[in-house]
This record gives sequence, C-alpha cells and structure tokens, in this order.
Amino acid sequence: YEIGSGLVGSEMCIRDRKNAGVEAKGSIGKWYTPLSAWRVNGTIMYKAKTSSKMNLHYAGLGMDYMISLATLAKGYSPNHVIDVVPFVGVTAGLVRRYGKFRAVPGLDAGVQVKLKVASSLYLYAEPKVGIRTDTYDGSEQGRPDRVASMVGGLLYRFKMPTFQ
Repeated sequence: YEIGSGLVGSEMCIRDRKNAGVEAKGSIGKWYTPLSAWRVNGTIMYKAKTSSKMNLHYAGLGMDYMISLATLAKGYSPNHVIDVVPFVGVTAGLVRRYGKFRAVPGLDAGVQVKLKVASSLYLYAEPKVGIRTDTYDGSEQGRPDRVASMVGGLLYRFKMPTFQ
C-alpha cells in the first residue's frame, strides 16, 4: 500500500490562462502486481480572481491505473531508486462558481516520477493533464474544459506483513 500527498499549482486552460489555482491532493493505492497498481485520490482546489463572483472551489475523487516503467524495463526490484509511473484515470467532483454547484466528471493522464530517499519514503513530482465537462469553469462554452497541474510531495510505502 502507498499513501501520498502534496500541494500543486494548477493552471486551468480555460479562457483566462493567466490565473493559477492552489490544489491539495491526497491518495492511497495498492500495487497488485509488481508492474501495475491502482490508486484512489481526493483533490480540493481553489482558484481566486479579483471579483468574488469569479472564485472557483472544486472538490473531487479520482481513480487511476498506474504502470511501473522501472519494473517493465529492468524487472521487479524493491530497490529501484528512480521509477517513472504513467497513469490514466477518471474523476468525479463538485465545483462551485458564480454561486452555483455543478457535478463535474472528467479524465486525467499523467506521469509520476519518484525518487527513493529512504527504505519506504519517496519524493515525487507528478505532472498531469485532464479534461472536465463544460461546466468546470462555470460557463457554457460547448467544449470540455482542459486542466493541467504539477504536484510534488512525499510518498510513503507501507510494509505489509507476510502470512505463512
């Protein structure tokens, strides 16, 4: 099992590309083979503008499928110092903007680069891109809203007991 968290600066690629938001993310997952894993993550995001009507609040849950490229290239070893882990996933969230709440599903893809700093502790960076329904930014544009973010943080891998 792994648990990770971090802070992110989120650039939402909507009409106004100059305003970044602040996002916090936590996740928990399980490697069910040495090559592939799943994880569930929770995200909260806040993006402010000068007008209080333009503030955007988002809270969502996501589920990702992940693959270890270090294991794919070199075979399984618990001693990989660096690993590159691409992922794809689905999200569902709730956004509040212009005083309205909307349900917002979406899709994400990205890559997690992790560096082992101790036996169970990793530093990681995770850029990702995604699409959300047309209501993510609070306006109807007739096309999905695009989002991009870069998260960095710590990841802890739990040692699970072995039963015989």
